[in-house]
Amino acid sequence: MDLLGNQYKSSSPVPNLIGMHGGNVMAGVIPEPTKINLYADEDKIIKDHMRKSLKTPANEDYRLEMYFDSRGVPTIAGGTNLKEDYAKDYIRDVLNINIDDYIKSGKKLKLTEEQGRGLYDYTIDTMYDEARKVSGGSEDFYNHPLGVRKGIVDFVFNVGAGERYRKFTGYNKALAAKDYERAALELKYGNPDLEPGTEKGQRDHPDNINQYYEQRPDRAERVMDYFRGNIE
Repeated sequence: MDLLGNQYKSSSPVPNLIGMHGGNVMAGVIPEPTKINLYADEDKIIKDHMRKSLKTPANEDYRLEMYFDSRGVPTIAGGTNLKEDYAKDYIRDVLNINIDDYIKSGKKLKLTEEQGRGLYDYTIDTMYDEARKVSGGSEDFYNHPLGVRKGIVDFVFNVGAGERYRKFTGYNKALAAKDYERAALELKYGNPDLEPGTEKGQRDHPDNINQYYEQRPDRAERVMDYFRGNIE
């Protein structure tokens, strides 16, 4: 078994070493093993869940015409960041458009429904792979409960991967320790250890609410609910 939870089995019986004349199997050559992803069904559940949540109020606005989000990032479809390399590659390969030049020219990219769905599906697949990487690799990712994995993927989809994800150091530390309540609190508060309350110096005072939560409170609450087991 490898780190993805893949088991291996031969796609055909091991041939004898004499070889088979006129066949595809050469003497002494063992066929390549076939990978079996033990988590394939759960992977599909999470990806389908993300697709179903596409037009929920907590999700990004689904727009087929490019827009700039609250941070000024060019965005399209279900929240795809057009500055990401994977999105640029997709737009180039499918539409033969250099999106950087397109934006600089003042044009606004507009997709058909089919193109928008295709880009959204591609984004989900890409962010899913990124979620496995940034959360400690596949071995750690699959050690989390299914609902928590949904939350991780949702969070990566919202904030991006790489350094943008890793900058949430308190959240990442809590997630590695499987302290899911603490991970949820880290998504909202600058300092989760303050006493509850709304007064200055207390946890729920506006000064202690972090930027991520301020920008996307509905989305943040949804991810927090995943970690707390409030969403299946």
